[in-house]
Amino acid sequence: MRQLLLLAAVGVASALEAKWTPASDGGPARFSKRYRDAAGIDDSRWTNDGAGDDAWLSIFPTTPMGWALALVGAVLIFVMLGQPQMRPQAWQAGQRAGGEREEGPAGEAARAAFLKKYAQ
Repeated sequence: MRQLLLLAAVGVASALEAKWTPASDGGPARFSKRYRDAAGIDDSRWTNDGAGDDAWLSIFPTTPMGWALALVGAVLIFVMLGQPQMRPQAWQAGQRAGGEREEGPAGEAARAAFLKKYAQ
């Protein structure tokens, strides 16, 4: 069984090929501003902060699927907030769930020992 697991782990590890080469040709890093400017890459759509008058409108969905998802989320929040608050059961709150019981001499002795040890 161990050999089978080891073989599976080696197979998975050999299938993974992860390397990060931002500039495999040894040139400038592909993510640098200097490289983008030299290559003529227009990145204004990624760096535009949209500080116009309608910038706050970008928080709203732009597709029908986005609006549907927002509506479903709002309905779920409304339903969850509308649920009555449930009080914890007696056993969840650390209270006795069975009424009062009568303690015998052993219970009195335990109580007296506890008070003797922890009472000030």
